[in-house]
Amino acid sequence: MFICDSTFLIAFYIELDNRLDILLKVKNKDKKVVYFITPLIFSEVSAKSPDLFQDNPSLFPVFPQKQGKEIENEYLPFLEPFVGKGEREVILYSISYGKTPILDDKFAVKVWLKISGKKPMRTSRFIVETYCSWDIISKSEAIHLLKKLKEKGFRISDDILLSLIRTIDTCKK
Repeated sequence: MFICDSTFLIAFYIELDNRLDILLKVKNKDKKVVYFITPLIFSEVSAKSPDLFQDNPSLFPVFPQKQGKEIENEYLPFLEPFVGKGEREVILYSISYGKTPILDDKFAVKVWLKISGKKPMRTSRFIVETYCSWDIISKSEAIHLLKKLKEKGFRISDDILLSLIRTIDTCKK
């Protein structure tokens, strides 16, 4: 269902103090949820946090190496020089497999919107959905996690944070 960029993984593993339990609960509740990662994202995150994949091998299946390459030339003008290699690979694999990318880089989000016409999942929106759609965490915990991401340097403007908190306050359970 999702193809994850490194920001999402690092947010839940490092910035939110190893809250992979949330990802596992979502996966267990909604059997359609799978957190795929690309080979490059695997390498990036393994270099920063080698324990993440060693301790959770079944939570993050890795795609085979060359799967996104066959369509790269068609979309390269949209991707270069605007997005990094990791985001590029996530976008290409998402197109190839028809999956939703989890992207937080503003340029990668814009490129994905231009190519697909759909919004990607963002880490902050995923947290909102863990309360509003999946009922995995409490309202107060969702708000706390969003504020913690911002405190840790995650780029969420005050306006966006307020909008996300309003969404949490008003979602129907």
